[in-house]
Amino acid sequence: MNGAPYIPLLLVTTCIDGLGHSAFLLILINGYDLLGALQDNWTVYWYSLISRGVAMAFFWTLGEPWNQLVGFEGATFAILGVTMWFGRSTYSEGK
Repeated sequence: MNGAPYIPLLLVTTCIDGLGHSAFLLILINGYDLLGALQDNWTVYWYSLISRGVAMAFFWTLGEPWNQLVGFEGATFAILGVTMWFGRSTYSEGK
């Protein structure tokens, strides 16, 4: 220890700043997904599907409380996969 005083408020402020940055990044990622959907960009769809699968594995390995997000990521993975399956005719028509 360096002898610095323990200031709990500083720790809380640091955590809130980190949460704010994480929330901002998630908004950017969802905005990217929205733009891909508006443009019917299948590359973005595949990227989103793969990233949700990676997120499920990542959250699972972190343990409690993070593995509670696996269900949410799994649901969005399933919804995106099903909509891609049913929308495959529009993908093949666009080629």
